[in-house]
Amino acid sequence: TSRRLGVLPLVIRMPVMITSNFDVEAGVVNGSTGMLKKICYRQDEQGSHITLSCIIKIPGMTGDKLTDLPERHATTIKDTVDMNFRLVVLQRKHLRT
Repeated sequence: TSRRLGVLPLVIRMPVMITSNFDVEAGVVNGSTGMLKKICYRQDEQGSHITLSCIIKIPGMTGDKLTDLPERHATTIKDTVDMNFRLVVLQRKHLRT
């Protein structure tokens, strides 16, 4: 991967930020911050963990308690982002004086 991070490491109790509007009425919106509480995953044929969803504690959550989750906890689902980078090289013109 040319020293680029190929996956995002997830660690229980790490701070996280919600980047989509999952539930606007409940306050689970883009920019909400919280703490990672649980990672739900499956294993592939090689034994690698594939993340399916996470449970996040969001102190600013205002909606009703979600079924089977503690107060102020929400679930997030797997999301992927494709990024393309283009390198633009500018050449300086040397001025003669």
